[in-house]
Amino acid sequence: MHSGPDMRTLPLLIATLVVLVAASAQASPFDLYGAGARGSAMAAQTADTAGAAALYYNVGALTQAVPGVSFGVAVGFDQAAILLHDRPDGYDIPNLGSQTPTIPTELELRERSDTEGLGTFYTITIGAVTNLGTERFRAGLLLAMPVGGDASTWFVDERERLFSNQLHWSVIGERTRRMDIELGLAWEPLDRVSFGAGLTLLPSARVDNDVYVPNPTDQENVDINLTQSTGLDWGFTLGALWEVTESIRIGLAYRHDVGFEIAGENELQIRGLEDEDEGYPTYQDLAFVPNGSPAIASLGAAADVGRATVTGDLVWTRWSRWIDTHGEPAGFEDTVSPRIGLEYASSENTDLRIGFGYDPSPVPDQDGRTNHVDNDRFRTSLGARHGFVVAERTLEVSWFVQFHLLPERETDKDELLAWPNCAPGVETLCDEVDDNLVDPRTGSPVAGVEGLQTGNPGFPGWVSGGWLAAAGVEARWSF
Repeated sequence: MHSGPDMRTLPLLIATLVVLVAASAQASPFDLYGAGARGSAMAAQTADTAGAAALYYNVGALTQAVPGVSFGVAVGFDQAAILLHDRPDGYDIPNLGSQTPTIPTELELRERSDTEGLGTFYTITIGAVTNLGTERFRAGLLLAMPVGGDASTWFVDERERLFSNQLHWSVIGERTRRMDIELGLAWEPLDRVSFGAGLTLLPSARVDNDVYVPNPTDQENVDINLTQSTGLDWGFTLGALWEVTESIRIGLAYRHDVGFEIAGENELQIRGLEDEDEGYPTYQDLAFVPNGSPAIASLGAAADVGRATVTGDLVWTRWSRWIDTHGEPAGFEDTVSPRIGLEYASSENTDLRIGFGYDPSPVPDQDGRTNHVDNDRFRTSLGARHGFVVAERTLEVSWFVQFHLLPERETDKDELLAWPNCAPGVETLCDEVDDNLVDPRTGSPVAGVEGLQTGNPGFPGWVSGGWLAAAGVEARWSF
């Protein structure tokens, strides 16, 4: 009598509304391009940072910051692409009518397509540092605010063919569009030795939905009540700075991983099932992680040589705990990134800056079921500071330009002698139509389903690469 048992697997009707809550809740632009005009130009800042940017690079070095406020704007653009290999014939999911275990290839909502460009981003940053009326303490605030931007989740396997039917950048993609709040306090207990601690604050969201389905055969008309609440998630930061001599400094910093999470629950009432003892109403958990920042530890050194300052960092990133946008382990590998920077005082009021860095990809070869996309990145940057005296106070205007090269990376799926059926825990490319499918009416095997049938958008492979670029300007007013 009921056509509604299948409604227990009703799609999460409110997923779109949930994602809208996160429109500014993706990873920090600091993770990709750096914090502050000086840091973005020099790359290495753990032992020689300036201003409120110390809250990101090394909160222990905040004691060296001159009290003041800063305001900056940055823009990013790219030509990064994921180009899919052509699919060979014979692997599409056939249309078997009611016996088809999943949506046939010919009935997919969207055609499999390349992914070209990440989109231009704009970010406003505001920073402030105060000495709290003392010489050995500093407190600071650093805020990054995206101007516009989207948030989205995606599947990294064959399930994504039912949605965008594209591949997505797993590391660099939407890592520039998230509100980021950095707070910190630093103390210099001994001459030339400083320690600091701080917090990274992210908005969080919870969405609970009460859904009533009056007619299980008409899913276009449902009654919905939405309850949405926001809060804050946080991660801690630690840092230390040792001035070995007047011209040599060593810094050590750690940032805990932090992620934006959207949690909630759907309560489904489906007319016709209310008399059942169990399973009424139906509850569906919502759990999304649009993006976040992995844990980072950095060791840096800086030396003053005449009119120049040379900096160097080694940055370890704990990608091995990274999860995808649906909260599933990504299987990434930890990385170590070297960075070097140079600042040269060309005149009393002008400093020239340059930086280089290499960020190896944490994503292993995607020759199986998953389609995480990422490339190594070689980065170079330029910038300068110009100082002015206004109303007996120092006004510094700094700028930077930055370029990331993504060398071409080729990905091909492994060829197997036998293809396992798609199921939780299967890591190899899998068969979406069981070779042993049986017609329930006749008990006879279904013909034409032998071998591999897959709609995985990453099959049989792809090539990724291109470049990223950013530019920005910052004004800092010293008290």
